[in-house]
Amino acid sequence: MKAKPKAKKRTAQSLRTLKGLETEKLRRKGFLQMCADAGLPEPITEYEFHNMRAWRLDFVWPIPEDASNGGVALESDGNGRHTRWSGFREDAIKRNEAQLANWLVLHVPSSELCTDSTVALVKRALEARQ
Repeated sequence: MKAKPKAKKRTAQSLRTLKGLETEKLRRKGFLQMCADAGLPEPITEYEFHNMRAWRLDFVWPIPEDASNGGVALESDGNGRHTRWSGFREDAIKRNEAQLANWLVLHVPSSELCTDSTVALVKRALEARQ
């Protein structure tokens, strides 16, 4: 009889991290569906906007449909790196660089991503940029 492989023990912290990643994935999928339901163009996700740094924007709507000219971006800020000074500082630098590259960067807490008010905010920003 073969011995069963030992189950990998997970710490409480690793379980919270896994649960948080799954929640974030579900939020992103839900937000994309809400955008489609509202008739918004499909955003590009995790768009790398800076050629010198590996900075990414969570969701972007290029205007005109050429991302090199900027457009509207939405950043969903979670509880992790955004609450530490170093994360806050890096995000501020990234945001400034995005704005200098002609991106209108909107920020919402990740808990507010799948709300009508966030979709309405994106819609208003897209209308303002056209």
